[in-house]
Amino acid sequence: MKLTKSKRTTIIVASLAVLLVALVLVWFIVIKPLTEQGESAGRAPVTPEEGEGSLYGNLALYPKIEVKDVISISVYNEYYKDEPLELISLLDPDTVTRELRLKKYPTLKLDDTAMSNLRVPVLMAGCISNEPIRDASEQTMAQYGVTPETCSASYTIKYYSGAEQLSHTVYVGDKSPNSLGAYFVAVEGRNVIYELSSILKDGLMVEKETFVSPLILSLYSDTEAVFSVKRIMIGNSGSAVPYIGIDTSKQELDDVVNIKHKIIFPQNAVGVAADTNYVTDALSKLLVSFTGDKVVVIDPTEEQKVQYGVDVNSTTKIIYIDTFSADGSGKSLDLGVTLSQLQTDEDGNSYYYLLTSKEKDDDVPIIIRIPATEYAFLEESNAVKWVATNSIDAGFSKYIYANEQEGQSGVKDIEITMNTNALRGFHDKFTLMTTPRPDDETKTMLTVTSQSGLYTFTDDLTVETTTNKNQFNNFYAMLVNYPMPNRFNTMSDEERAQVKASGELVLSLRVTMKDGSELGYDYYKIDSANVMCEFFDENSTTPRIVFDTTVEHVNILGTALKQLINGEIVERK
Repeated sequence: MKLTKSKRTTIIVASLAVLLVALVLVWFIVIKPLTEQGESAGRAPVTPEEGEGSLYGNLALYPKIEVKDVISISVYNEYYKDEPLELISLLDPDTVTRELRLKKYPTLKLDDTAMSNLRVPVLMAGCISNEPIRDASEQTMAQYGVTPETCSASYTIKYYSGAEQLSHTVYVGDKSPNSLGAYFVAVEGRNVIYELSSILKDGLMVEKETFVSPLILSLYSDTEAVFSVKRIMIGNSGSAVPYIGIDTSKQELDDVVNIKHKIIFPQNAVGVAADTNYVTDALSKLLVSFTGDKVVVIDPTEEQKVQYGVDVNSTTKIIYIDTFSADGSGKSLDLGVTLSQLQTDEDGNSYYYLLTSKEKDDDVPIIIRIPATEYAFLEESNAVKWVATNSIDAGFSKYIYANEQEGQSGVKDIEITMNTNALRGFHDKFTLMTTPRPDDETKTMLTVTSQSGLYTFTDDLTVETTTNKNQFNNFYAMLVNYPMPNRFNTMSDEERAQVKASGELVLSLRVTMKDGSELGYDYYKIDSANVMCEFFDENSTTPRIVFDTTVEHVNILGTALKQLINGEIVERK
């Protein structure tokens, strides 16, 4: 994947932090129990014999070895019986420290937990507190499975001791009945049987993929991710239009910097508000901890790419992210990955598979498995969840009178058609005009007249809006603020057309702004409980947004309009 040097540094810092956590875990899980076990047994610290070492009062197979002194570690196990899996110590140019790397794939970042499981038994070589069996016969060692012919696994570590090159070969035998998860081991050249910690199993008796980190990207903290992203889009390789699109802009409100997300996609939802929690969670997973649960294949063949749905002929997912650069301009972040469609294994577990790119000759592509439950937001079927259904209001909730002060055009007139239980067959247009109050020009009056000439309302907008003097303002407030959609509509165009053809138009609004722009809302009854609303703007011939609300909601608006035209108190809800 393409990453800048500063971002690589960020990744390194994050990796070192993870390494520190891993070392702490090793202390509490492995070393500390060993020490406490020795103390609780009341025995004196062991006295190592020739070639052995000690570790926190416990016996060690050999003296502790530092990573910087390692030449290589060769591992034979059930996966590597003929040719060993080799790790070597290499100098990292960014951290100027030596790190263990896979010899065949030195550029791959290794997993901190797996490497901790390797470092403890191999580099620290600590044994559990049971006394070793010394002067064991060849027959006894074979019975414990710690000879070259009977071992289940073995490793050879080569290292420098000063200027001298030394090595130890360790044979891993049967599981120990004395300690949970421990194994019997022997060092080549000694007739001694030791018991080595249970951490051995996850450090040596694994495939090479286990050692490779499934981390895909980690560039930001949670806060940085939200503030740094300008745009994010998710789609399919077979479609020209992504099914998720989020535009993020920064806006200062009440001296607090808030993040405002707008939907570019899904479907035709252009410019509506996004669900902040859902988007933040998605950005956090993608930019803070985009990771899988395991690496499946290193340097996959074309057949393996087909198997996991990440070959060039597969319909794969595309993740495209624009970030803010230091100067505030947009900059594309190329993740350099291919993400499969959702796949389900034989046990019914769902996963995505991700193929990293090979940007340079020495890059090694890998396939990473990603649990679907962690990345449900990537599914096209979940596109609707990106939309904040509690923020799709009537769309013209611009202030009646404060709009001019804020550079907004304001509402000129509202044409209403109403067919509800409370009010049927109503149709009229209301024209709004705001003027200074005659006795006090610092205060504002709202005058509303109907096209039919039947209704005139005058509201003093500087007094309590719940009083009878502000009847139209009460109705207007309900019209633009009360309706919180039931859900974002996911019907196909054909299904929506069927609703319009067979359903009843229960409410229609046409709003003209003072700048001449027009907004339209048509509410069609779907069933006894739900209503579909299509939103139009700028004289568009197709709806820009479609959402659903409830029949109850429309009935409440019908009751409020009936109260208004009958001169009754409009009860704001």
